[in-house]
Parts: sequence; structure tokens; C-alpha cells
Amino acid sequence: MRRIALLLTTAVTVMLVVFAPTGSLYSQDRKPAIKIGVVDLKKVSERFEKWLVFAKKLEDESKASNDKLAVMEKEIARLQQMLKNLKPGSESHMQTQIEISQKQIELRGFFDKEQRRLKAMAEKMGGELLRNIEEVIKEYGRVHGYTLIIKKEDLPVQGRDWDQLRSYVSRKSVMYYDPNIDITDEIVKILNKKHKVKKEDDTRKKSEPQK
Repeated sequence: MRRIALLLTTAVTVMLVVFAPTGSLYSQDRKPAIKIGVVDLKKVSERFEKWLVFAKKLEDESKASNDKLAVMEKEIARLQQMLKNLKPGSESHMQTQIEISQKQIELRGFFDKEQRRLKAMAEKMGGELLRNIEEVIKEYGRVHGYTLIIKKEDLPVQGRDWDQLRSYVSRKSVMYYDPNIDITDEIVKILNKKHKVKKEDDTRKKSEPQK
């Protein structure tokens, strides 16, 4: 049975932001003045309200598409069962074969179309989320004097083959860090505050009388 499955997280694949404040990276005594922060992308995906809203929307759209696919597959199965009871070579047998072929073509076309549509939706949502996250991190880094803020992204390793594990390890941004430099909670708090303000502003605009 064909199934469409897309994860919003896969659309937000890169978040490595470097902050270089204006001027020298050295203090007056010439010692490096470097301040580093870490953001856990997995925690952001679990706590950023806008991310959760988008993920739910994508999940609902995927379910609707899969429900439609299930109906189409059920109809094809019904026709195939009917075909078994028809005399081979008869007009009704040939017409049913033609109908089955048409239904199968429609199924493949619908599957491909929905796969492309949901992929485009996930990429659009992911791009918007990434812009929101990067804007907040850049502003936070600038205001608080960070030199560098990097992402931490842990993925489950169970069930992955050797090539997948090697690829994951090679692109893993953070192997170790002191928990004291984790600023994820602060970033999520700002993101949710901005999302709430934007949502309230949109609601207010919709309630205003049209000019």
C-alpha cells in the first residue's frame, strides 16, 4: 500500500550561524574574548509553538492524502475481485480490465502529485521556520555579545546502516559542550513570544472592518 510520509524536521536541515561582532575579537589586553552558545534544534522543534502548528498541519494534510489513497486502492481491489468472477474474453471482462488500468494510472498520478505538493509544503514551512529561528538567534547573539552560536542536533542511530551512520557523524556539529552555554530555553521563549504577538496581530487585523 502506498503511503505518503513527510517530516517537517527534514525540511529544516541546516542551522549554523556565526556571529562576528564589529571590531576586534580581542579585549584590550589582547586575550581572546570569545563567547560561544549552543542551540538544541530537537528541543526547538518540540517547544516552538509555530513549529508544532506547522507539523500538525502537515500531518493532517498527509493523513488526508493517505485516506484518499486508501479509498482508491480499495476500489481497485474491488474491481480486481470482480474481474475474477467474469468470463475471460467477454466484453464485461475487457471493460473491467480497462477500468482497473485507468484506476491504477489515476492512483499513481495522485500519489506523485500529492508527494510533490506535500514536499513543497514542507520545504516552504521549513524555510519560514528556519528564517524565524535564525533571526532570533542572530539578534540574541548580537545583543548578548556572542562570537559564535552553533546548533546541536541529535538523531537516533538505531536502525541506521553504516553509510547513514558515517554521514551523520561527519556532519554532526557538536560532539561535546558545557551545558552552561546552552541557550535553547531562552531562544524558544523569544520565539514563542514573537509567535504569540504575530498571532494576536493577525487576529486583530482579521476582526477589523474592511475599508
